[in-house]
Amino acid sequence: MSAHSITHCLKEDRPMSKKSHYEPGRRLFAKQVLSAASLAYLAPRALAKAVHRSSGNSSPPNILMIFPDQWRYSALGFWNQPPFKGVLGTVADPVITPNLDALARESVVVTHAVSTMPVCSPYRAMMMSGRYVAKTGIDYGNCEKDNDNGMYHSLPCITDLLYEAGYDTGYVGKTHWEKNEPLFSKKHVYVGQVTPPGGYHIYSNDTYIPPGRGRHSCRYWFQSIRDVHKNPLCYSSIPRLVNGRSDGEPYQFRKFSPVVEADVVIDFLKNQHNDRNPKQPFCMIWAPNPPHPPYYAPKDCDETVLQRYYATRDPAQLLVRKNWHKPTKPHHRSALDAVQYYFANITAVDREIGRVLKALDEAGLKENTIVIFTSDHGEMMGSHGALGKMRIYDEAFRIPLLIRYPARLKPRVEKMFFTPVDMMPTLLGLAGLSEFLPPGADGFDYSKRLMGDADPKECPKAALFYTKSRKGLRTFRYTFEINQSGKTLLFDNLEDPYQLKNIDPKSVPTNKLTYIRKTLGNLLRKANDPWYQSKTRSDFIIYPS
Repeated sequence: MSAHSITHCLKEDRPMSKKSHYEPGRRLFAKQVLSAASLAYLAPRALAKAVHRSSGNSSPPNILMIFPDQWRYSALGFWNQPPFKGVLGTVADPVITPNLDALARESVVVTHAVSTMPVCSPYRAMMMSGRYVAKTGIDYGNCEKDNDNGMYHSLPCITDLLYEAGYDTGYVGKTHWEKNEPLFSKKHVYVGQVTPPGGYHIYSNDTYIPPGRGRHSCRYWFQSIRDVHKNPLCYSSIPRLVNGRSDGEPYQFRKFSPVVEADVVIDFLKNQHNDRNPKQPFCMIWAPNPPHPPYYAPKDCDETVLQRYYATRDPAQLLVRKNWHKPTKPHHRSALDAVQYYFANITAVDREIGRVLKALDEAGLKENTIVIFTSDHGEMMGSHGALGKMRIYDEAFRIPLLIRYPARLKPRVEKMFFTPVDMMPTLLGLAGLSEFLPPGADGFDYSKRLMGDADPKECPKAALFYTKSRKGLRTFRYTFEINQSGKTLLFDNLEDPYQLKNIDPKSVPTNKLTYIRKTLGNLLRKANDPWYQSKTRSDFIIYPS
């Protein structure tokens, strides 16, 4: 395939053949994303060496990112332990997470990581691409069979850039960024056409991603689909991982999915089958679906964990946050029906994280591997009477973030914001690959801050929250939201950490309120949000001219 043909494929956002995707695509991306033309034509391995030689890092770090779905920031045991006790400003959930507790003691624990748009697909698109959703192909919601949401195949993502730099790349678990089309047979086999034998969806809320640009250069591929924690559809680029099935043919393990996925990640780390080059750095992203719903019955979780830690506990005693109450509408499900199973899934995923981190250590990879633990959004779990996400309240908006890099980072608590669009520039910065950051990326590079080389005053002091009809932000002190009709939420997080008292904006000092109004306008412009384009609610939001 000619360079012209490859460029045309990317512009048209069509999948290329496997052969053309694997090799010519590397050089094309180098041309697209590198800041220096002379670097664009270097072989990936030589390029990585050149970049790291200039950064003083003789050995590029590996990257292991773990982000379970719907894990709220307070659901970690270490918040109740020194030196973290009191940092939250509220009580922590009574969950059992010994492996993440140990990881926290070796990590930079970021206090104010947020989801930006607390729902699955938008977060994943922002995290992977470093861009706000308007620039990714995903609107204000998930990729589902009844909409056209789907991350652009031509969008350079963090795994594309690392692959260009000579990294071996892998992805395991939930993706939820691909356009959901009826390209499957009745038996869930990918056929790539809407006419028979195709014409079927495999799931209303997610879909399989075939080999090509949609996988964003992840070569070691294991995808889990469907919100059925003990029996998802699993697809892989490696037949031995799915009982001999070829890529595009599903296999169902009938086991708790994080156990299966942890085995796959460990297989990659141990590398007994030579799936990666041991002389090259790697990036492995693992995205378990639990503790995402369902969480209403023993079948929705690992029952051994449920019985050991939570089954005999009164659900009301597990809901310790002062802002929890039953739903105001009787027909809505209550957190009392869910909390035992939600916490059981958290503890079970923690157990599997422990197995993966042990394998990393046993492989001699701990010292030079960046380990990141985070989530795509939180979970209300009864706070303000709600379940789910897509709200500005801390329980849904704030997410955990632990970053361990023994070779470079000093373990500590770091009071700073961190958003999904910051992941790409920060990871590239930590890896010494900032030259790979593509034009148009929206995020902030926190790598110098994490390494102790930046003035905190130079870092962002607010983070955007937005949905289609509600816009807001969080500063360290205030949480603010305004909807299309002009109704506002405003909380003083220092005086009211559980966000129970909605205060009048006029009660806030003028300089602080002006900062909120101006900063929200600037962030909406940066996000290229329709409100900025139409100057919606300009009676309150101060948009830049």
